[in-house]
Amino acid sequence: MEVRGYHQDAFLSSALESIEKNENDYRNFISLVRKVLPTFTSFATGYEEEKFIEYGTSDGKKHRADFLGDGVISVLRILTHLHAETQRPLVMDEPELSLHPLAQKRLLKVIAENATKRQIIISTHSPYFVSWDYIRNGAVVNKITKIGDAKSEIHSLRSDQNYEKLLNGANWQQPFLMDVVAKEIFFHDNFLFVEGQEDVGLLKQDGRLHDEINLFGYGVRGKDAFKFALKLANDLGVKNAAVILDMGESESQIKASLEQDFPQYKVVQWEKEDIRDKEEYRSKAKNGYFTTKGEKKPAEELGDYNEKIRLLNEYFGS
Repeated sequence: MEVRGYHQDAFLSSALESIEKNENDYRNFISLVRKVLPTFTSFATGYEEEKFIEYGTSDGKKHRADFLGDGVISVLRILTHLHAETQRPLVMDEPELSLHPLAQKRLLKVIAENATKRQIIISTHSPYFVSWDYIRNGAVVNKITKIGDAKSEIHSLRSDQNYEKLLNGANWQQPFLMDVVAKEIFFHDNFLFVEGQEDVGLLKQDGRLHDEINLFGYGVRGKDAFKFALKLANDLGVKNAAVILDMGESESQIKASLEQDFPQYKVVQWEKEDIRDKEEYRSKAKNGYFTTKGEKKPAEELGDYNEKIRLLNEYFGS
């Protein structure tokens, strides 16, 4: 089966010229590009010693680029293949190159929409191209781990069920738990899992950990999540992973369980109850738009919530 790479400039050049000739096709393609580059308004191909593309932006300015190495051209290369009426598999090598993070996220969304109609394979070094939402919807993540100079191993994630309590549960309170920083686990090795963001902040501030040790995100949020974190590390083929627990009876039980289930990894326990001193704290009762469990209240109890959201959407969408 033939697999076309999006980097083929001959395809890009002829595809863009063909799109230019059809008004409806041109209009649809511009709409597609604007999903990734919202300020993109028009394009035209030309030739002066070598081929180039001139594209317009919403500020009324014209920009010229050749068919090599420009971020806009990189997007157009990909989108011309996605725009084409074909069910052929598509392979993309590092589509994130020359794109800022927001454009990467927009591009991934467009790619995911098209992946329902054809097989799309992405080779990437960007955490912005790893999405738990898409894994839940059937995407497969393969991590290639090099073993010395002799061979490589492929480790696959096909579901998030084994890590659901790490990703979901009460973690609406910390939506950054599996954000772009935590997703570094898909690309690196030598991970240390700690309980919370205070542990991360203070250990980084202390500066005594070796530079090659990667602290996982902002902590796993709770001692009960360590088993899911080590399961994730194991499934991704992370060679060296470690956990550090606070002192306590339940923590000691967790330590024993982790050592039994993950003998390949290191489990350490502090001799103190927490990373820092803490005073007794009682929170004053407050009334909000969500319940204490993070559930949105009924419409009659939301007050101005929907109106404020509408105002924000209107402002940023203008």
